[in-house]
Amino acid sequence: MPTLDYSVLPFQVFIGDLEITELIDRFEISRPIPEQGNTLTWTGAFNIYFNPEFVTESQIDPVTNPAYFRPYQKQCIFSIMGFIVCRFYIERYVYDSQEKTGEASIYQILDIANSDEPSDEIELSITAQGN
Repeated sequence: MPTLDYSVLPFQVFIGDLEITELIDRFEISRPIPEQGNTLTWTGAFNIYFNPEFVTESQIDPVTNPAYFRPYQKQCIFSIMGFIVCRFYIERYVYDSQEKTGEASIYQILDIANSDEPSDEIELSITAQGN
């Protein structure tokens, strides 16, 4: 009997040039079915945890690293198997220094001036659960 592979495809998450893939505990993005009045942009959230093997704690704290974790600062990229799924910005980020975890809400801004458009898929939801 054949087995089904439910493993998550290799993905990467970058905030600017800072790769946070190994810190991801949860990453979700989705785009609603278009209705009159709503946009076709991606929205989502991610949770990260401090891992001293990959970053210092100051790198994921918005107080000590505002250039990366304060809202609207850096363009972020989510890719699967090397293909960019979406580019997004952090809308809100909260870091808990006691638990050493961060939680962000994210969204995609379309850059109409550079012919940026939503992808052709009408309904798509991607969830990745880390360690």
